[in-house]
Amino acid sequence: MRRLVWSWAALSVVLLASAPLRAETARGLAAQGNALYQAGKFADSLKRYQAAAAKAPDSPEILYDLGNARYRLNDLAGAAEAYQRAAILSRDPRLTGNSEFNLGDALFRQAEAEANNPEKAIKKYQESISHFRAAGAQAQGLRTAAGRNLEIGKRRLQQAEAELKKQRQAERQNQKERQELTKKLGQMADRQEKMAGRSQDLASQPPSPANQAAGQEEAGRQDKLTGQTREMAEQCKRAGKEGQAADQALKQAEQTQTQAGDELRAGKPGPAATAQGQAANSLRKAQEELNGQTPSPGRQENNQGPGLRAKEGQGEQAGQSGINPSPGGQTVPAASPNKNAKPPAGAAKAAVRSGEAPAVPEEQTAQDILAQEQKDRLNRQRQNRAGGVGYAPVGRDW
Repeated sequence: MRRLVWSWAALSVVLLASAPLRAETARGLAAQGNALYQAGKFADSLKRYQAAAAKAPDSPEILYDLGNARYRLNDLAGAAEAYQRAAILSRDPRLTGNSEFNLGDALFRQAEAEANNPEKAIKKYQESISHFRAAGAQAQGLRTAAGRNLEIGKRRLQQAEAELKKQRQAERQNQKERQELTKKLGQMADRQEKMAGRSQDLASQPPSPANQAAGQEEAGRQDKLTGQTREMAEQCKRAGKEGQAADQALKQAEQTQTQAGDELRAGKPGPAATAQGQAANSLRKAQEELNGQTPSPGRQENNQGPGLRAKEGQGEQAGQSGINPSPGGQTVPAASPNKNAKPPAGAAKAAVRSGEAPAVPEEQTAQDILAQEQKDRLNRQRQNRAGGVGYAPVGRDW
């Protein structure tokens, strides 16, 4: 690998006249800095140059020497700033050329320091090249060295551009993989919610050999989904920081899924449904994390999860007592139903399965339902006695 040409002439200090100088003047301070610089005491020389620059801020010679001291102390950004000001203020082509050359060198080394950030490196290499080109144009003695550094800078620029292209391709591929994983997580959460609903149905039915067999079958399905969750967690680990966050949520999902499978095998579909609801919430959270979204706060608060219905009798008890249970376990007076009130925006409609009666508003009690069904049955009987034509569809009487 060809190395950057380093010019002793370019990094040499500007020698001042040998006439006696007062130490407190800018020239006197710069002379002290030069002596310390030649002795290799760069930190001490920097202090003198800084004091001199405070007295003569527009002196290109002092700014150039200040840049050299900073360069020796590896303050590349500070050195570049001083060289640039010196190049702008100088009217001497040789000093201007040296300032441009050293500025290109400082920027080149800054670019090398950004090896892990090719986008920043590209910008520094481009600036470095432009200053090497300016150095060769200003000072004839620097044309050879500046030309060689110019070619090296161009090669490094091409390498940085190739690395940036490679990184962006990897980012696009990573984004595509995250999108596919996000889609799979959504499908898994949907399946988990359906499992929770079936477990809740089993919990609402009396124990029987058929229901026990159905519970064992559901346990097998749950075990299969648990294994898929474990595999998904391994894939998410390779999906960057978003995948790491999703992995934590998937571990929570796997834990509650395992619990749900054990409960189903033990013939306890009710607790299994609760665990499955929690697992569905964790899967949704993992999906949001992987997609770079902020997880919904309600996911951690909902212990039962989606797909679970209230236990039988709770609605009837609330209707009889005239109070509605509050989330905190306290009770508040039941609000009078407003017939004109509209449901809140985004409220989910109650699901109605095929073959069942339409969903009933929550405030309607069990007695109201039975009374309405009795009234409908009597109306159908009167229509039949009146000689209605054909057969009218008959609703369920249970």
